[in-house]
Amino acid sequence: MEIALGIVGLITMIIFSFIGIWGFIILKQLLNQAKYKNYLMEKLIESIILTSKKTDDSQIDDTSNSLEDENMDNDTIKF
Repeated sequence: MEIALGIVGLITMIIFSFIGIWGFIILKQLLNQAKYKNYLMEKLIESIILTSKKTDDSQIDDTSNSLEDENMDNDTIKF
């Protein structure tokens, strides 16, 4: 009876060790994938921000250019 209990205990320890090791490996891979996804999202957000700033700047430049043109037209009308 003691031998059977020892064998069952040994098999149980081997099974739990196997599950623990593979669980650790899978968890490590999942965390690496999450880090990679976060990195890609950060780069995507940065590029969106830069693109929106460029379009905002170009719209501001267009607006300031049109205002300058109107001021120049007004100056020429005064003379």
